[in-house]
Amino acid sequence: AELRQQLDHDTGQAELAEPDVTVTSGTAPVPQQQPTTQDEPPVATQGPSSGGQWVIQLGSFGTRSNADKLASKLRGKGFRMEVHDLPTNSGTSHKVWVGFFPTRAAATAYARLHRDDLGSKTFITHR
Repeated sequence: AELRQQLDHDTGQAELAEPDVTVTSGTAPVPQQQPTTQDEPPVATQGPSSGGQWVIQLGSFGTRSNADKLASKLRGKGFRMEVHDLPTNSGTSHKVWVGFFPTRAAATAYARLHRDDLGSKTFITHR
């Protein structure tokens, strides 16, 4: 790493200092990593639980049997699934959810991590 020269304003003497960033030839500077705290797990590892308020919606169906098929398929792969029935002006909408997550960020990260199984057209919503 290249050292840069710093001027001590009190003495007028120059001294060598370590750079604040790591530079790799041909790329932009990369900031040094800050240590993470042990109190919070990384967002992507916060999986579904019964207490969260955020869900990943995979679909909304006019018939309960179609919603149940999707939920059953993903339950078989180990996902925590729920079908939520919501009355509408034209009947009932059956929403298929993976949930529940403590934050929107946790739900989004989980959806991205499991995109191969859940698909890319997910919707994060508050229950």
